Amino acid sequence: MFIKVAKRSKSKEFEPFPEWNLDEYPAEFKSLIKEKIRSFCGRKFVFEAFKQFCDKNRNGYFTVVGDAGMGKSAIAAKYVWDNKSPCYFNIRSDGRNRAELFLESIRKQLIKCYELYNAEKANLADLLEQVSKKLTDSERLVIVVDALDEVEQEAGGNLLDLPPSLPEHVYFLLTRRPYTIDKKRLSAPDVPVEELDLSATKYVDLSREDIKEYIRFFLNVDEDYKKALRQWIQDRKVDENDFVEQVATKSENNFMYLRYILPGIAKGDYNDLSLKQLPDGLKDYYQVHWVRMGMDEKPQEEKVFILFI
Repeated sequence: MFIKVAKRSKSKEFEPFPEWNLDEYPAEFKSLIKEKIRSFCGRKFVFEAFKQFCDKNRNGYFTVVGDAGMGKSAIAAKYVWDNKSPCYFNIRSDGRNRAELFLESIRKQLIKCYELYNAEKANLADLLEQVSKKLTDSERLVIVVDALDEVEQEAGGNLLDLPPSLPEHVYFLLTRRPYTIDKKRLSAPDVPVEELDLSATKYVDLSREDIKEYIRFFLNVDEDYKKALRQWIQDRKVDENDFVEQVATKSENNFMYLRYILPGIAKGDYNDLSLKQLPDGLKDYYQVHWVRMGMDEKPQEEKVFILFI
């Protein structure tokens, strides 16, 4: 409200005017973040592991690794939303996945958050040094970067030109899909580096519990789908707990599967199927969807070309 009044009452006498934008989240990613956390559930073990990493190290790179649909972007978005951390989400389809765009965005965020001066052309290492000097012993700078696997950058050097060394109290929370060693491109020999693989055996049971919590969210909380989902269950005389357990098993611990299948059930896409007939896993979901589109009924060259493009 103060900003609204100030904008109406500003005088040319005081030009140039300050940037009257106190939003705590970068405008370019705010809608994406809100969408990702709309139905966020669980993943406490990830945040606890990252907290422990920060507590035992003065700085460092912490990477969450997982296949498509395992909730990496949602984890990144949730951390940003809760902690108001500077962030960058690489999005290949939008062309928002290059080192210069990353630096430009993070530079603006750090200048705004920490009132840095004469930093409009500073590189990332210099920016981090400036911020580090402003931090108290109890403060940390955590920069969240999602989808390193989508970065487009010439060979040589770290992805997004991430610094090989970091000042004290500076941490990066990164996400990416599984990779081979030649695709890692994160060399920081003097900085603590740790990875959390969401598909690791020790996290399977924890992920399944998160999956079940996510299903229950749709059944009991989500205003858009809960009523229709419950009706689908009642029509088939399925026990709610059985529904949660069986859909969790079919999901193969993949949130993307649930993000498609649960709204699909609510919208009536699977009224002709029983619980056991629902697709098993994301790959089977796509196959069933392909058939339901009529793609196997007759030659569909034009549609196939469009899909490939």
